[in-house]
Amino acid sequence: MARSFVKMPGVEPTKESLEAGRAYEQMLQAGLSSPHFDELRMEPLRPSMAVARYYLALSQARLAELRRADVVFATCISARRGGLSAALQEVCGTDKHRRHQGQGAPELLQVVLDEAGQAPEPEALCPATLAKNAKKIVLVGDPKQLRPIIVSPAAERMGLNISLLERLSNCPWSEPKLLSLQYRMHEDLNAFPAAYFYGGRVRTDPGILSRSPGRLAHPTTKQRAALLFWAASSAPEQISQVRTASSSAKSRFNPAEALRCADLAKSLAKAVGASRVAILTWYNAQVQQLNETLEGTGVYVGGVVSSQGNEWDYVILSTVRSSPGGLGALEDEHLLDVALTRAKYGMCVLGTPETLRRINAWACFLDHCEAKNLVIHSQPLVL
Repeated sequence: MARSFVKMPGVEPTKESLEAGRAYEQMLQAGLSSPHFDELRMEPLRPSMAVARYYLALSQARLAELRRADVVFATCISARRGGLSAALQEVCGTDKHRRHQGQGAPELLQVVLDEAGQAPEPEALCPATLAKNAKKIVLVGDPKQLRPIIVSPAAERMGLNISLLERLSNCPWSEPKLLSLQYRMHEDLNAFPAAYFYGGRVRTDPGILSRSPGRLAHPTTKQRAALLFWAASSAPEQISQVRTASSSAKSRFNPAEALRCADLAKSLAKAVGASRVAILTWYNAQVQQLNETLEGTGVYVGGVVSSQGNEWDYVILSTVRSSPGGLGALEDEHLLDVALTRAKYGMCVLGTPETLRRINAWACFLDHCEAKNLVIHSQPLVL
């Protein structure tokens, strides 16, 4: 929650909010606006009187704001700590008439948990258990796409990467509601994900059915196609150490495939504009390789994991792998679903069929492409 005493146009502040504002000003006047302010205010053992008074006033202001709120927005974790939890606990022992008099916090009668497919089960239970008198709890998300990201392999093996949404959706007695119309993709892009991941239940909106394929075209037939698989055998991918802001890990990259992706992206960017084109891959090292190759072009390059919720007119997928052995992230069907549903007008997937066919989902995707004559062996045309 933002500072409760921040003034907002058209909103009358509570007296508690005004008191928190005054306490904050007094705290700054006490000499705590120095570079050491954060250290002083976080000192748990010996906070100054000004800091202690400020936090008491801020807590009371938060409670006052929550008491008069009709809708409360919070993350799963923050719902169980701080002002919201304290306000609801305060009203538990009161009679129901106090709430109508404005003295107690309102009960939470409905909880809506967005992106529930990405929340670990304990995290999803935080708001659910807080709303003890809720009449309805709604989990919104896609259990077929991104799962919770779990760092511990042991915890993942024990099932912590399965969300409450996915667990409930898989129960034989459950009847999850499916949004059966999609408004993003050309029908040819929707065909495989709808059939393989959603049992054919996701249809394309009639307004999108009239959309013609984009600028990509088959290099042999010269016919425009919304989906193409560019099959090209590459030398085995390489491994490099990739450093991020929080970690350093080994990752794979394929220089030859990166060059093919970059050439196609440049052609598309020239025809439709760089902001409409994206290259997505499963490997951070390939992201790094492509960013170096495409520096200054304006083409977006990123990981499949971070792409959920985004869309581009044209998407190029780089699968990287061409060596024997396990295929790691490529084996995750949730990531494949995300990757195949980002484009609106056109998508080209680059990869080595012999390698990808070791995975059932990829084998089915390749069968789909072959049946539709969408497998090509040279760079697509951009018309």
